Amino acid sequence: MKKINLIIFIFLFGAHIHIAHAEVYRINSAVSEISFKLDHVVGFSSGFVRDYSGTVDVDEKQDVIKSIVLELDMNSVDTFNEDRDRLLKSEDFFNVQSYPKIVLNSKKIAKDKIQFEIDAKGKKQSVEFEYHFLGFNNDGKTAKRKVVIVLTGDVSRNVLGVTHNVQDENGKNLLGDNLNLIFDIGAVK
Repeated sequence: MKKINLIIFIFLFGAHIHIAHAEVYRINSAVSEISFKLDHVVGFSSGFVRDYSGTVDVDEKQDVIKSIVLELDMNSVDTFNEDRDRLLKSEDFFNVQSYPKIVLNSKKIAKDKIQFEIDAKGKKQSVEFEYHFLGFNNDGKTAKRKVVIVLTGDVSRNVLGVTHNVQDENGKNLLGDNLNLIFDIGAVK
C-alpha cells in the first residue's frame, strides 16, 4: 500500500512540477508582425495581416515551445492598395464575408520546424514552417516577460482555399502558387 501511495505521490508531484514551468504567452500585436508575399509574372505583391491574436505555450525550464495558436483576421489584409485589398477579400480569394478567419494550430514541433494544422475557408490541412526561437526578454514598455519567435514558410494558395488565377493572352497563369508567410511574434505573459 505504501508503494502505491508513493507512486501516486511521485506522479502527482512530478505532474505539478511540469505544469509549473509551462507558461502561456499572449501574442502582442504591438511587438509582432505578420507579412506575406505572392509572386506573379512581373514581380510580387506583398502586404500584411494587421489584426490577429494567439498564444505561445512555452516550457520555460527547458526553453522549449510546446504549442502555438494563431488566429488571423483576413478582413485586415493590407497591401497598401485598396483595390487589391478588396480583390483579396472577395469571393475569388479569401472570401472574408463567409470565412473571416484563418486559424493555425501547431501539431508537431521539432528542433527547427513546426507542423501546423491550418483551417482556411472551412478546410483543414497540414503545413510546415521553419522557426527560430529567439528566446526571452523583458518588454521595455510594460516590463512584462516576452518570448520572441520567427516563423517562415511557403503555403500553397490551394491550402488557403484560393484557386482563382488570372491568365495572360497565351493562357499562362500570372499568379504564383505559393504565398510566402513571415510571422515575427512577440508574446507576453
